[in-house]
Amino acid sequence: LLYSTVFHAASNVDLQTRGLAVDGTGRAHITGLGRGAGLPVVNAFMDTFPPDASSSFGRLGSFLAVFDPSQSGSASLVYSTFLGAGDVEDVAVDTNGRSVVAGTTSSRTFPVTAGAFDTVCDDFISSGGSNLGCLADAFVMLFDPSLAGAASLVAATRLGGARVEAGNGVALDSDNNVL
Repeated sequence: LLYSTVFHAASNVDLQTRGLAVDGTGRAHITGLGRGAGLPVVNAFMDTFPPDASSSFGRLGSFLAVFDPSQSGSASLVYSTFLGAGDVEDVAVDTNGRSVVAGTTSSRTFPVTAGAFDTVCDDFISSGGSNLGCLADAFVMLFDPSLAGAASLVAATRLGGARVEAGNGVALDSDNNVL
């Protein structure tokens, strides 16, 4: 065993790990879901629990955490952020140590970056002429954990159409293209 840690949020907050990838320097990039606002954040793009995070299981928000096993104790958590209201499913790491995450969101306020391929939900739930929300779009986000705050989100887009779309996996080719 080369490295082990416990990553947890404040009391009464559940965390579920969904994806794990290790970069060329040995840092572990972990994605998952958190229920509640107690996730420890470090250099975060989003340091508060997403206000519209909800699901049939209660309030859930996605997270990304990066651990450096060459550090010890709390210093080993080098990056941790909420991603927004959504269900993150997978993570890959490019050759520059940046995290690429994929998942599904029904949030109308899910963060996207300038120049994104798709910026809005196209499949709305409506009743009696009222828009009740978004069914589901896939999303892909690129984070640079060596940067802090808003600068750490390099790119983010929705991938949706008129139906329900889900981002269940992500992979990269040798040129860091997302597949």
